[in-house]
Amino acid sequence: MARTKRTPLSTADAGAGRPLPSLIACLVLVVFALAGCGGKRESLADCLNAKGFLVQGDATVVRGTSAAGVSFTLTVYPSPAAARRAHARKPKGTAQVGAAVVDFSGNPPSSPSGRPAQLSENALALIRSCLARP
Repeated sequence: MARTKRTPLSTADAGAGRPLPSLIACLVLVVFALAGCGGKRESLADCLNAKGFLVQGDATVVRGTSAAGVSFTLTVYPSPAAARRAHARKPKGTAQVGAAVVDFSGNPPSSPSGRPAQLSENALALIRSCLARP
């Protein structure tokens, strides 16, 4: 079996100390990822948390409390008509907000003879603004 003689690569063959373009591109991507860039859209839960709510969830169901402490579940439907049908099945303790239904039933009353806590119009407006974001 014939052996070929290997010669060490010179610095000229290695690019004379210049970084590889792909390495530079990788570093730029890492910097953008660490900086939070990359076009990731803010989630519905992120938007609500930024407005004073304390929630967690995904794209279709968010659970948590308003800034006033009212517990709720927000369910996003494919269309306003689907949300309207869901709201009609349980109108007490719920509100339709566009293509979503907010269920705040089950909250205790603020006083022994009072009505159960409900989300305020301001809280519903904040939810509406987060649902309307692009």
